[in-house]
Amino acid sequence: MLPLGAFVPAIALPQVVLMSYYLVDYLRVITPYLGTALVSPTALARVTRACQILEPTWDALLECDLGLDAWGVDLAVHLPDKPLDLPAKMTRVLAWQRLQRLCRERNQVKTQFGTDTSIWLEFSWQGENEAIPIPRAYLSWPEEEPHLSHHEAAVNCDLTATLMGQICGHPMPGKMQKHLRQCLEALPVGGCILYQGFVASSGGQLRLNVSGIPLLGVGEYLREINWPGRSDRVEALTRELAGKVQRLALELELGPTLGAKLGIECFVRPKSDSRFSWLPLLNYLVENRLCTSAKCSELLRWPGFSTSIDSAAPWPNNLALVSEFLAGRAEGAMFRDIDRIKLTLHADQSLDAKAYLWFAPDWLEPTAIPSSSLHPANH
Repeated sequence: MLPLGAFVPAIALPQVVLMSYYLVDYLRVITPYLGTALVSPTALARVTRACQILEPTWDALLECDLGLDAWGVDLAVHLPDKPLDLPAKMTRVLAWQRLQRLCRERNQVKTQFGTDTSIWLEFSWQGENEAIPIPRAYLSWPEEEPHLSHHEAAVNCDLTATLMGQICGHPMPGKMQKHLRQCLEALPVGGCILYQGFVASSGGQLRLNVSGIPLLGVGEYLREINWPGRSDRVEALTRELAGKVQRLALELELGPTLGAKLGIECFVRPKSDSRFSWLPLLNYLVENRLCTSAKCSELLRWPGFSTSIDSAAPWPNNLALVSEFLAGRAEGAMFRDIDRIKLTLHADQSLDAKAYLWFAPDWLEPTAIPSSSLHPANH
C-alpha cells in the first residue's frame, strides 16, 4: 500500500453489493497508466477477456515481461468465494471443475493451512494462444510467518500433498514429497514459505517460493537442498543485487526432480515514492539488457493512484456504491504500485526479468487527496 494519505478503516457492506460486478471494471481504470511499451494491445486484450469472468476481489497483479522481445503479460487474482462465472464449454473441462470445487471449499482449505492463508489464481498465456488458460492455484502466507519446525514442515508437506490431489486429480508423487520436505526443513532461522502453487491440468509440478534467506546465504541453502543448477552463478548474481534490493525470495520448481530453473524475486523497502526505491535495480536491469529503457520509463510512471474525479474510465459501480454509503467521509481510490521484480535463471544460464504490477481499491479521507493525481502514461 502506498503511504499517500490517511486511510479510512474498511466498512463491511452486504455481500450482494459485489455479486454482479467484474474485475474488468477495475482494469479499465488502470489501463491509461499501462504504456504500450510495457503492455501490448494483444496482451491487454487477453487479460481483459479473463477479467470479464472474474469478480473484483481485494487486489490483483499484472505480471509483465521486461525484455526487448518479450511481451507476455499474466494476471494473478484472489480466488473468489463462489464458483467462477464460466461459459458452458469451460465448465465441461475437468480442470475447471476442480477449480470450481476449490472456490466452494476455499474456507475449508484456509482452515487447514491457517486462517491467514490467501489463495490466488494465476493466468499465464503461452505463445499465440488467445483462450483463457487454466490458471495455477497458489497458497500464500504473510511474510511474518515463523520458521517451520521439522514437525510443522512434515504437516505442511502432508497437507500440500492432499491439496495437490484435489487440484490436479492425482496424489503428489513420493519423490516430489521428498524434495518438498527437504526444501522446508533446510530453511534457516527466519526463513518461511511465501507461496506454493499447482496447475490443475499439470501432470505434476509444484512451484515453491521461500523467503527470509539472507542474500549472502542463498548459495548455501541451494547446496543444502541439492539444487542441480550452478549455485556459484546465483551467488555472483545475489552479490550484484546487494544494495539494490531489501530482500529476496527464491522460486523453486519441484517435479519428479528438483528443477534447475530458479526464480529470484526482488523486493525493496516501501517509501513515500516507490519509484525512487526501484531505480537502482531498474538501472541494473537496463545496463544488463534485462529490461528496455522504454519499459523502465513505463514502470517508473506506474506507482500512484486515481479517483472517480480524475479517472479517464467510468468508475466501477461497486466502488461508487461504497463511496455513496460513506456520504463524503471518504473517497474511493484505485492504487497502483510495483510489488516485486523477478529474475529467472534458466538451466542454460540465461536470465530474464518480469515486473509484478499491483493494483487495488481503497478509500481516502477527502483531505488526503491532492489537487491532481499522477498523469497517465503516454500512448
